[in-house]
Amino acid sequence: MKHIYLLRHAKSSWKDLRLTDHERPLNPRGRRDAPRMASHIKKLNIEISEIYSSTSRRTRETIVPFIETQGLESSNVHYEQDLYHGSPPDYEYIIQNLGQNKDHVMLVGHNPGITTIADQCSKRYIDNVPTGGFLILQADINDWQLFSFYNCNLVNMIIPKAL
Repeated sequence: MKHIYLLRHAKSSWKDLRLTDHERPLNPRGRRDAPRMASHIKKLNIEISEIYSSTSRRTRETIVPFIETQGLESSNVHYEQDLYHGSPPDYEYIIQNLGQNKDHVMLVGHNPGITTIADQCSKRYIDNVPTGGFLILQADINDWQLFSFYNCNLVNMIIPKAL
């Protein structure tokens, strides 16, 4: 059994319109929600062995508390340009090329990709994964190369508003 966690970045700021989309930081709510979510995930005893994150500033800021609460080393954190507004095939490609010794990985990105993936893995329609939303997916496979969002299940979705 493989476990995939998808995290949509926390709420970002539109305050400085001179910044590119890629460089937008978290806003105050995002800076509050990211640590709360990371702490909650840790309390649920969810183990994350590797993080693959979009290169955007808001995703890099979102993962800091997850790195800290999970006690991850910098060698367990990877930044992937393909996750910056990536589509489900971009996420699948990264997952299919993971090392076989990794059973609990988190990918951090953006909408609409995250919500599209949630819909593919769920038995119900999901209109929107909100900022800071954390998806728990399971795939009954032993080899990441066999991974597809069509052969995994959305087990749970945790959102900051529910905490």
